[in-house]
Amino acid sequence: MKPIQRKGQSIIEFAVLIFIAVAAMLSMTVYVKRGLQGHWRSSADDLGSQYDAKHTFSDDMTTRRNSLQYTETSSVADGDVMRSTSKTTVVSDTVVRTGSEYIEPMGALWD
Repeated sequence: MKPIQRKGQSIIEFAVLIFIAVAAMLSMTVYVKRGLQGHWRSSADDLGSQYDAKHTFSDDMTTRRNSLQYTETSSVADGDVMRSTSKTTVVSDTVVRTGSEYIEPMGALWD
């Protein structure tokens, strides 16, 4: 009777192993889905503002501030040689986008 009990134990161990593997894969689907949605959102944001006149409602403001400062330009004559020095400094370049955006659900797109 011993070989039959060992065979039954092997089948149960194999079933438990498959159950654990399936449970691990099912629990990971949430994280994979969120990762893909984040990647898609990032790609859509890189395209710029999306707009549909009938179904997109937004309230946003984009502000760009930059400052360019020329600090020094000088020329010095040294005999037959003219030496010129100039220095340009960029102080800041800032883009700020604030606001919100709402797109109607898919059912409303068929109006």
